[in-house]
Amino acid sequence: MSGIEMIIFDLDGTLVNSFSDIAASVNETLDYFGCPLLEEKVVVQYIGDGVKMLIARSFGRSIFNNPDYEWPEEELNKYYKKYLEIYSQNLLNTTDLYPGVRETLGELRIYKKVILSNKNKSLTDRILRTVGIYEFFDFVFGGDSFSVRKPDPGPILSILEITGISANSAMIVGDSEKDIIAGKEAGIKTCAVTYGLRSYKELREYGPDLIVDDFRQLPGAIEGFPGRQDELSSPVRDR
Repeated sequence: MSGIEMIIFDLDGTLVNSFSDIAASVNETLDYFGCPLLEEKVVVQYIGDGVKMLIARSFGRSIFNNPDYEWPEEELNKYYKKYLEIYSQNLLNTTDLYPGVRETLGELRIYKKVILSNKNKSLTDRILRTVGIYEFFDFVFGGDSFSVRKPDPGPILSILEITGISANSAMIVGDSEKDIIAGKEAGIKTCAVTYGLRSYKELREYGPDLIVDDFRQLPGAIEGFPGRQDELSSPVRDR
């Protein structure tokens, strides 16, 4: 027995592939302000720290070739608000579930399930409802649900308090180092998926407890935990 009672899921890159809609909306926003467009692969690497950081990095790269450019808050808010307007219209143009997600969530019915995304909660809710998996979750939290975001462990610690589940009985499943770092610092188990933002090789460096290649492997991986990580992980490779 794994001892896991609750699974906390990331959204983008874990349950849904939303990268093309995000990148297209960033470029539409850049175009609106007369800024050079970016390749999708460039935009995608800026995803994961919340919408405002995505916009700060994208506009910094586009205008100054510097994703770490420090924006005056008023100017950044102008870009951010326009992006939210554009992305809300493009939210589900191509965004869809990864293979087997709906069926696998059904297999995981014995666990309490929570969404913790760095995406704004209103957008997270819309995606979950439209792709038809909202009802699988006991709680849904977004990047604006707490005062801090992943990789800060604060949201996970708050979720543990809200649900009454102990850290030893919880696991986070996500596609980036931010999920792994947040989980480890909160004292819960961590599971990385290799089909989202980061490769197996990149994720392995952060030492998740489990690594899966396909969401459909998750029930078996959790049921077999704890076990040898190498037996539950995929071969090292670059993506």
